[in-house]
Amino acid sequence: FKDGYIFIGPSIVKNETLNDFPVDELKGERVIYISMGTIITNQPEFYQKCFVGLKDLNAKVVLSIGKQLTVEQLGDIPDNFIVRNYLPQLDILRQAD
Repeated sequence: FKDGYIFIGPSIVKNETLNDFPVDELKGERVIYISMGTIITNQPEFYQKCFVGLKDLNAKVVLSIGKQLTVEQLGDIPDNFIVRNYLPQLDILRQAD
């Protein structure tokens, strides 16, 4: 990185609008969390590959897709997936394997 970059560490803010996420559903489950961050989110082909590759896995897959797509645009979502535009990442990471 060039000299103009300053690294200050993570900016972790509790987002109260995400309180409706069913974190309790993850307890006792094998959990896989997939997030491409906040910049690289318009990736429907990647998300479809995740569906195909993980649909038969005995695990709950939690997928964050960001704001550029809607969940409905992804079509059929396997039963073992929870897909949302935004997710309470720290809460999920506490449960993830």
